[in-house]
Amino acid sequence: SYPDEQLAKIDSIVTTRERLAQEAAAAEAARLAAIQAEKDKNYADAIARADDLFEAKEYENSKNEYRSALTIKPEEEYPQQQISEIDRILRELAAAKAAQEELDRKYAAFITNADRYFNTNNFNPAKENYQEASNLKPEEQYPKTRLAEIDSILEQRVIDEKYRNIIVVADGHFRTKKYDDARLQYELALGVKPEEEYPRTQIQRIDDIWAQEKAQAQAEADAAKDLEQRKANIAAMQEELDEQRILEESGINALYDQLIIKADAFFDDTQYNVSRAWYFKALDLRPEEAYPQQRINEINRILNGMMMSQRDREYQRFIDLADNSFRENELAVARGWYNQALGQKSDEQYPRDQLAEIERLVQERLQGRSAERVTQYKATAKKALDSGNLNVARFWYKKALELNPDDDEAKNGLSETR
Repeated sequence: SYPDEQLAKIDSIVTTRERLAQEAAAAEAARLAAIQAEKDKNYADAIARADDLFEAKEYENSKNEYRSALTIKPEEEYPQQQISEIDRILRELAAAKAAQEELDRKYAAFITNADRYFNTNNFNPAKENYQEASNLKPEEQYPKTRLAEIDSILEQRVIDEKYRNIIVVADGHFRTKKYDDARLQYELALGVKPEEEYPRTQIQRIDDIWAQEKAQAQAEADAAKDLEQRKANIAAMQEELDEQRILEESGINALYDQLIIKADAFFDDTQYNVSRAWYFKALDLRPEEAYPQQRINEINRILNGMMMSQRDREYQRFIDLADNSFRENELAVARGWYNQALGQKSDEQYPRDQLAEIERLVQERLQGRSAERVTQYKATAKKALDSGNLNVARFWYKKALELNPDDDEAKNGLSETR
């Protein structure tokens, strides 16, 4: 039995050893499996992080995670492939950044130059630089806006130049009174720039000139037609008014109206000195009336405008002095001035007529018939003065002084009418 017992022990030992060896092998296998699982997990986590960073374009961090994955599994190709891809991407990004920086620099240079030219109104070089900038960055709106603005300015310059040239031609025609041609050019200018007021104003001026010429032609025709009648009327008015009769029969208003009619008639016939004398008579009769003085002022302006030569000025100066003296009944002084005026213009009729009137008054005084009439005039004046009719009183006192300039009673009465 011993051998059997020993065999049984040996079998038991062998079995135990085999079992223990199997258990040890199983434990080692389990340990290695656990290590591998941990390694796989760490690798997978590193790859996952790296891939996420790669997708987020955080390339340097992604590259570090891929390197970590390679440390865990050096034999894996994927991390190395990704690292190579990241290196390629980084090289491309660096090149793209450098290219963009160069593009930005060129763009900025073109914009700077373009703005400088634009601000100094050098639009053609400005346009070239804005176009270059737009070519570099087609998506940028600023150079496009500036290009549109320059095109508008240049287009407006062309319009302005065309308008200016037309206006120069139109104004030339206008100055030389070629109104048909001028009007046509001004209309063309309005076609170029409808908003301009100047061509409209000039067209209106031309239309007004044509209207005036037409009216003047009509007026000349009417004047020619009425010439004979007007001459007849003027000739009839050369006769002195019967002032006393009008005053006694119709009153001061009627006499004033007749004096104004005569003054206006001579004014219309451009006999200004004669007209002024009649206006002065009307003003003496009714000093409160504004119209005679207005006409006298107008005549003085007209006469001043007509005096082109020294001879004209001297003649008119003598006439003014003579008229003033005549109105003050200084007949001798007036006669001297009228003769001086004739010395300047011997063919003038007005001073001759005034000298004739002076001679008539002087003769009337010398004939000795004036005393009775002076008394009559003073009595009529005194009656008008007492009744408050100063204009009538003034008229008769002045009539008395015409016949006797030294009559103190008439002088005193005249001073009371003023």
